[in-house]
Amino acid sequence: MTRLFLYRELLGIIWIGACLMVLSGQDLRSREVSMPPVLLILPAAWLMPAAPGSRLLAAAAVIIITGAAAGLSRAAGRPMAFGMGDSALLLAMGAALGAAGAFAVWAAASLAAGALAAALLVTGRAGPRDTLPFVPFIAFGFLFLCAVI
Repeated sequence: MTRLFLYRELLGIIWIGACLMVLSGQDLRSREVSMPPVLLILPAAWLMPAAPGSRLLAAAAVIIITGAAAGLSRAAGRPMAFGMGDSALLLAMGAALGAAGAFAVWAAASLAAGALAAALLVTGRAGPRDTLPFVPFIAFGFLFLCAVI
C-alpha cells in the first residue's frame, strides 16, 4: 500500500510540473494565463496527499493571499499586477497540495520574484513600472517545495 501511495504522489508531482511548464511558457509569451490549463492541475488533487480539511483551508488561505496581493498592488499603483490567472493557479495548487503546500509555493515564488525584480532594478535593466510574469516563479516555488520535502 505504501509503494502505491508513493507512486500516486510521484505521478501527481509530475502532472503538476508538466502543467506548470506549459503555463510558464504561456505566461512568458503573452503575459496571460488561460483557465483550461489551470484547471488541468485539479486532477492532481486526487493523487496528492492532504490532511482532512486541508483543501478547504487552502482555498480560504489562497483567497486571502490573493486578496492581499491585489490590495498591495493597488496601493502601489499597479491594479492588475497580480492577475486572475495567477490567483486561479494558486487556488488549483492549494487544492492539490493543501494549505501548507500552497503557502510554501506562494512564499518561495514571491521571494524569488522579489529578488529578481530587485536585481533588475539595481542594474537598471528594468524600471519601477515594468512587470514580470509570475507563473514561472510559481513553478520555481513548486520545484523548491518538491526538493525540500
